[in-house]
Amino acid sequence: MTRPKANTVLGLAKCCLERVYSARDSKLPPVKIRAPENPTDQSDAFFNRRRFLGTASAAMCWAAACEKPSNNGRGDGGFSDATRDSGSEAPADTCRPPENLFGAYNFTMEERQPGEQQLLLQSLGYQGIVTEWKGTEPYAAFLSHSLVATGELKLVAALVTIDAGAPIDEPYWLNVFETLKAGNTRPWLLVGGLKNQQRIGESVRALSQLSASVSDIPIVLYPHWRMGIETTEESIEVLRLLDGSNVRTSLHLCHELKAGNAGRLRDVIERSSAHLDLVSINGAYVVDADPEGWSRTILPLDEGDLDVSNGYLRPLIAAGYEGPVLLHTYGIRERPEEHYPRSMMRFASSLRC
Repeated sequence: MTRPKANTVLGLAKCCLERVYSARDSKLPPVKIRAPENPTDQSDAFFNRRRFLGTASAAMCWAAACEKPSNNGRGDGGFSDATRDSGSEAPADTCRPPENLFGAYNFTMEERQPGEQQLLLQSLGYQGIVTEWKGTEPYAAFLSHSLVATGELKLVAALVTIDAGAPIDEPYWLNVFETLKAGNTRPWLLVGGLKNQQRIGESVRALSQLSASVSDIPIVLYPHWRMGIETTEESIEVLRLLDGSNVRTSLHLCHELKAGNAGRLRDVIERSSAHLDLVSINGAYVVDADPEGWSRTILPLDEGDLDVSNGYLRPLIAAGYEGPVLLHTYGIRERPEEHYPRSMMRFASSLRC
């Protein structure tokens, strides 16, 4: 695939933005990042302006992919001096723009209305969103807004927690699976309560059977530092106890770093790629990392000293991973309007040659 020249793409972005802001000179009201009053109305000027914004954002991200990286004072952002100076070329099969769905967690804007969250992400070029399961009504609110309802933004997964040390509440979990089925949303399962693989395996197997009775959407395990399953490799051991049930797993850069796997990310990817259904990504510092918190382990993609592109994303693509890549945003203190655009720009340029 031949990439467009940077000036061509910037011209497209400029044209799109001019179309957007020409609304000021017409009968249309000014562009605002807000949810529409009628979330099912696809005909009004609000949606036309949103689509222009999304096109312009995507065009500018393509432009960034054509340009040389710049150090903006935030660190290497995934491109270390050693990598840039090595003279080695990327493998041919990873020397292309990313084709995986790129979405984001809604952490840092959970207090906003679902429509506002969705519009901000979609207008920046994100294709999916992840939220926490907080019950049927909050999920239905997410699902009812037009961007998700029409498929323009995918509600990829909902984080839901099981206490593996407690009996399974079958009515509760059947409701979870039936509700998530309506949006084709994956239940992303965090395991609490204990660290015992056999017991965890039994609980997950019971959930898998309940899920299969109402839906063919897989359950995806969510390895999390200091919980029942902490790493992707631990989750694979649980999968081996399930004998091919409808359960997959996921890989999280931040939780692998907390587990001390910074130096063996490629090995983890090689061992786990066949089992992965979801992957999260973020910027991070390895040197002087915060041993107890997340302030230096979950950052926007253009911050940190970890070579995220060559040490994590490229190996994933080379291993054949084709699923969603999801931006982790937990604990980021900047405003969503500041950090989400920067991470999108970095991701768009992260697989350039």
